[in-house]
Amino acid sequence: MRDDRFVPSLPVPDATSERAEFDAMTRELVDYRLAQYRARRRAVQDCPVVDGVIELPDEGRDALPDGPTLVVLEDGTRWELEFSEHRVDAAWPEGAGDEDRLGDLLRGWFGAGVAQPDGSFTARFERAGDTWYARPLSPPPLTDRESGYASALMKAMADGVDEYARALRRHARALAALQGEDEVEAYLDAHGLELDEDALSERGGARG
Repeated sequence: MRDDRFVPSLPVPDATSERAEFDAMTRELVDYRLAQYRARRRAVQDCPVVDGVIELPDEGRDALPDGPTLVVLEDGTRWELEFSEHRVDAAWPEGAGDEDRLGDLLRGWFGAGVAQPDGSFTARFERAGDTWYARPLSPPPLTDRESGYASALMKAMADGVDEYARALRRHARALAALQGEDEVEAYLDAHGLELDEDALSERGGARG
């Protein structure tokens, strides 16, 4: 480097064509090395949460830190995480001593069901520059109150679908029993209904 410029230490061809080729090859090499540098400075790794522990997969493990590492959570708080070879062994808020509170962190992310052995939850670690970030990928479970509303909504929707299906059958039988297009039109107008004529023809139906 000389004055923020790349300067070759080897002789540069004087011919215009050779000089242009040399410049292109140099530019390609610089772009490649810059891409490598940026990849090293930014790493993303998704890790399963199994039995209430963050497991570190073998593939990509070398991109993750080792030992105590300060990470920033989504809400901006900073936690110290203890990275071992295969898992995150412990965690505690910055400045709160070293009492393990990994369980509190994971329950805050995923709820009480985080101790499931099937790895249904995922934590993401991401490095930007010299800073590590951590966040949950899987959505948190519903609270008891939210679950109650969800169950009530599902039941109401199911009841509504059943009632709608019964109404359709009623109208279909009534229309099939009518004689003449005028009677069909009158029935449709009276009940605020419309027919798709193409669909009616495809199913072998016809007015009148």
